[in-house]
Amino acid sequence: MPTSQVRIADACRVASRFLFFRATREELLRLDSKWEYAAFGIALTWIVGVGRWWDHDDTNVFQLLGLGSLVSVFALSLYLWLIIWPLRPKNWNYVRVLVCVCMTATPGLVYAIPVEWFLEPRASGHTNLGFLTFVAAWRVALLFFFIRRLGELSWPRTIVAALLPITIIANVISLNTLFSISIMRGMSGVQNLTAVQLEMEKTARTVQSIAGPAFLLLGAAYIVFVYLSIRRNAKEKRPEISREQEPTN
Repeated sequence: MPTSQVRIADACRVASRFLFFRATREELLRLDSKWEYAAFGIALTWIVGVGRWWDHDDTNVFQLLGLGSLVSVFALSLYLWLIIWPLRPKNWNYVRVLVCVCMTATPGLVYAIPVEWFLEPRASGHTNLGFLTFVAAWRVALLFFFIRRLGELSWPRTIVAALLPITIIANVISLNTLFSISIMRGMSGVQNLTAVQLEMEKTARTVQSIAGPAFLLLGAAYIVFVYLSIRRNAKEKRPEISREQEPTN
C-alpha cells in the first residue's frame, strides 16, 4: 500500500480513537507530521458542513457547498491556538489544533438528519436544539481531552484553557442578540416581536447571566496562570551562577 494511503488510514484510525477519548499522546503528536492528517480532517469537516445544510430550502451556495464550515474551522483553530498558547501547553502549534478541531466535526453528522420532514415545526425545533446541545457537549469534552492529553496542563489550567474561549464566544453571541433585538425594539420601531424573537431574547439573557460571571472568574484565573507561566519560564531561562563563579569572601 502506498505511503500516502497508509497515513490516511492512520489518520482515520486516530480520528476514531480521538472521538472516543482513546487517542494517545504519541498519536496526537503525529497530527502535524504529514499533510495527510490535515487533509483528512479538512475533508471530514467539509462533509459534515455539506450535511449540515443539505435539507434547508433557504440556504445559500456558500453554505450548500460546505465552505462556511471550512472557513469557520480555520478561524476557530486560530482563535483557540492563540488564546490557549499563553498558558504554555506542551507541543502546542496551529496545525495540531487545526486537525484536532477538524476531528471534532464528526458528531455534527446528526445535523444531516432531516427532522423537519417527519416532525411538526415546534417538535423539530426542540429536536434540533437537542442535537445542538449533544454535539456541543461532546466537542467541549474533546477539547478538554485534547488540551489535557497533548498539552499536559494541570487540571485547573485545563479547565481555564477550555472554558475561557467558550465563555467569550457565548458572551459575544448573547450580547449581539440582545443588541439586535434592542435595535428592533427601539430605533426600528418594531415593538411586537414574534414568539421566536422573544424566545431568542429570553435565551440570550439566560446565557448572558451565566456566561458573564463565568467570563470574569475564568478571565481572572487566566491572568494569574499566564503570570505564573511567565515567571516560571523566566526562572528556567535565567542562567545559574556556578559555584566556581560565586564570589569568595
